[in-house]
Amino acid sequence: MIAGLQVTTPLRTIVDLARFALPFGEPEVRIVKAIIASSNIQLSDCKDALSERRNLPNKRRALERLELCTR
Repeated sequence: MIAGLQVTTPLRTIVDLARFALPFGEPEVRIVKAIIASSNIQLSDCKDALSERRNLPNKRRALERLELCTR
């Protein structure tokens, strides 16, 4: 449970948001940052999970979006 919502693992939730959320703006960046702050994962874990997958739809977009979360 995160913020009262049932979700998959924090890592999977972040990856899915980065891959599929339309739009991906400041609210989504705040959500990603909140998930990271409340879990024991790092943004680099999310990037690694994406990079390890071959032929993953929206992979490049997700990696670009996760960069927004470092600012």
